[in-house]
Amino acid sequence: MRNVFAFFYRIRAELLLVVLLFFCLGGLYRSGSMQQAVFAKNTAEVSGYFYGLKNNVSGYFNLREQNRKLNEQIERLKNQSKDAFEVIPSEQFEQNDTLYRQIYIYQDAEVINSTVSKPRNNLTINRGRLHGVTVGQGVIASEGLVGVITKVSDNYAIAMPIINNRFTASVEIKNQNFFGLLRWNGNDIRHANLYDMADYADVTEGDTVVTRGASAIFPRGIMVGTIEEINRKPELGKLDITVNLSVDFAKLRNVILVKHVYKEELENLED
Repeated sequence: MRNVFAFFYRIRAELLLVVLLFFCLGGLYRSGSMQQAVFAKNTAEVSGYFYGLKNNVSGYFNLREQNRKLNEQIERLKNQSKDAFEVIPSEQFEQNDTLYRQIYIYQDAEVINSTVSKPRNNLTINRGRLHGVTVGQGVIASEGLVGVITKVSDNYAIAMPIINNRFTASVEIKNQNFFGLLRWNGNDIRHANLYDMADYADVTEGDTVVTRGASAIFPRGIMVGTIEEINRKPELGKLDITVNLSVDFAKLRNVILVKHVYKEELENLED
C-alpha cells in the first residue's frame, strides 16, 4: 500500500494537470462555435493524452506482465531478424558472396485504448508522427498479425485491426504456395475467414496461416493463426476456411510497428 501512495505522489503534477485541463476544456467547449471547432480538431490528440495517462496508472500494476511480453517481442525480433533484410547476390567477386540490405524497420509501441465489440474496431497507439509513424504501416505483436495504421497525429496513431470488417490481408499456408484473402467474420474476435483459396489446395485443420508478403506492409511469414475448420465449395472451386487468430485482441497491449524502407518506391512503381 505504501508503494501505491508513493506512486500517486510521484505523478501528483500530472494528476493536477488532468483536473485543470478538464475544467479548461469544458469552458472552452461551451464558449462558442469557433472554440468547439478547435476542440473537435484536437480531440484525437487530447484523447490520446488521457488514454496515455490512464495507461501509465494501470501499467504500474501490470508491470511484470508487460515486461514479460516486451521480452517476448524482443526475442521474436532477434529470432526473425532475417525477415528485415533481403539478400543481394554480389557480382563483384568470384566466390559465393552475398550482401544484405535492410528493408523493414521495427518500432515498439503500446495499445492505450481499443474496442473489440464493434463492426469496425480500432486501436489507439502511443506513437505518432513525431516518432516517425506514417499511415499504412503494419502492426504486429509477439503472437502475430495485428493490423494497419490508418490515422496519425503528432504523438498517437489509430490502427485498423484484423477484427474490423474493412480489414483484408493476403495470407498463405505456411511452407506452401496456396494463398487467399483474410477477412474478419464480424462476430467472434478470436476467428476470421480465409477466402478464395483453390479447392484442390492440400490443407488440413491445424495448419498454420501466415502473411504472404504480397505488399509492402508486412514481411512474409508473420503468424496469423491456425486453420480450425474447412468448408469445400466445389461449385465455386474455392475453399471457405475458418482461422483461429493467434492474437487475443481483448488482452492486447504491447505491439510492434513495421515500416518498409522502400514502400513509397514500390507503390509508385506498381501504380
